[in-house]
Amino acid sequence: AQGPKVYFVYQKNDKTKFWGEAQPYVTRYFQIMNSRFGKYAYPSYAFIQGGDGGMEYGMCTMILGEAKKLEDLMGLMIHEGSHSWYQQMLATNEPLRPWMDEGFTSYAESIVMHELFPPKDERPNPFVEKIDAYRNIVKRGIEEPAVWLGDHHDNGTAYSFASYVKGELYLVQLGYIVGEQNLAKIMTEYFKQWSMKHPTDRDFLHIAQKISGMDLKWFHHYWINTTKTIDYGIKDVKYDAKSTTITLVNNSQVPMPIDFSVKTTDEKIITYQIPMNMTRTWKQKDGYGNFTTEKYWPWTQKEYTLTIPYAKSQLSLLGIDFSQRMADVNPDDNFVDVR
Repeated sequence: AQGPKVYFVYQKNDKTKFWGEAQPYVTRYFQIMNSRFGKYAYPSYAFIQGGDGGMEYGMCTMILGEAKKLEDLMGLMIHEGSHSWYQQMLATNEPLRPWMDEGFTSYAESIVMHELFPPKDERPNPFVEKIDAYRNIVKRGIEEPAVWLGDHHDNGTAYSFASYVKGELYLVQLGYIVGEQNLAKIMTEYFKQWSMKHPTDRDFLHIAQKISGMDLKWFHHYWINTTKTIDYGIKDVKYDAKSTTITLVNNSQVPMPIDFSVKTTDEKIITYQIPMNMTRTWKQKDGYGNFTTEKYWPWTQKEYTLTIPYAKSQLSLLGIDFSQRMADVNPDDNFVDVR
């Protein structure tokens, strides 16, 4: 499909040497965005060298553009360009709900960067670094709720994490809860229904609930209105002759459905989905592999026991969320190396 005419406005010198190399990547960027998040509506887009970082406007952005690596320049271009979706076409009120603009824009940036620059290490998903950054800010004790107005945070770091990181992880957690195929549908349907309008979080949540068939109000409340955290763990493992019994525990305040997986000695991954009664219906499929669904975990219950038909000799690893999408603040107790 034909994309917009893209203009690069910059001074050619040593500091802007990557602008030329960026051009084919920018073409691919618009193609990915159009197919994943909705079609760019305007005839052109311009990247303009200027300012001291990056600032988005309608149909253009101003960026300093003196990156030391092509990847860094592209990260900036992709972030600012993606504001055309969430600041422009889906015109969110940013001072009121910064997480819906900065967060959704950051989510798009992570998806596209992962596709354009596949990581050299075997990371399980495009959001691992963001989840690590979130854990660090929680440990520092300076997190503030994402529901706060953009200009009313106590400091710039708290604003950045509430808006950019927590807003992005809102979508990552949603993908984990409803399944990645449903999340992809939610994002395109959101664009289809609310492009060129002024959606609120209620409008987004309505679409998410309709497509997934789930009640998600509990999640929205915890993630956006509070700074409560997710922390599940493996409390106990008992091995019998032909089976293994695992006791899981919820150590924190935010309830979540759990994807629990085992890796067998012959390298197979088997996943058990433990739904949560508050969602009312369960996840049917997910882009991160097949699963069987177990009995639900009542959200007020601290512990949950699961028995699986594998002896210790057949297992090499067992753990919570092999995909590592769930923003568990203490992942150390999520895995048991059986060998």
